[in-house]
Amino acid sequence: MKYTKNFINQVVRVFLNKKFSNKEANTESNDESQTVYLKLPYFGEISSEEGRKFKDAFKQINNKVNIKVVFCTRKLKEYFSLKDKVSKLMRARVVYEFKCLVDPDISYIGKTKRRLQQRILEHGKNNSAIKEHINNCEECQNNLSDCFQIKYGGRSDFEIQVVEAILISQTNPKLNRTLGNKGASYFLNVFK
Repeated sequence: MKYTKNFINQVVRVFLNKKFSNKEANTESNDESQTVYLKLPYFGEISSEEGRKFKDAFKQINNKVNIKVVFCTRKLKEYFSLKDKVSKLMRARVVYEFKCLVDPDISYIGKTKRRLQQRILEHGKNNSAIKEHINNCEECQNNLSDCFQIKYGGRSDFEIQVVEAILISQTNPKLNRTLGNKGASYFLNVFK
């Protein structure tokens, strides 16, 4: 990574303007040089070269400033993730939305503690509103996983239960038919 001389001079000017704009009168009367530390990322020998360029550029602009270049290292995880991304179907403790690919007004909000993939399979086996819709909608049958979207990932069962209730009360999805019924969540009644 090489920095152009113009870039280095611009950074130096901006820095010095910020540093000395309010203290100009004091600096002129005081002949002592001031030490300023410049922190740069360390990328090997090229970092030392760039550090020298910064010091030279500072000296050309203001020779009363003594520049000390300090190099810092970074951990590998700061540049990119070391973990593989988990596919949406393998995520657990989520609040999800089923939305018809043909008619976006037809939707369902649900939660699951298990993997989303397992919950999708259960919707296909049980007598649910989603199953009835899928049986009547060819587009949803052919692209079932595209119909499901994760709305929220939580850390606890309580958290996803509350978020599910809030989303249901805000969006009032057509396929959520347990609203107000015996099986409805306590939180749905709280957020009505």
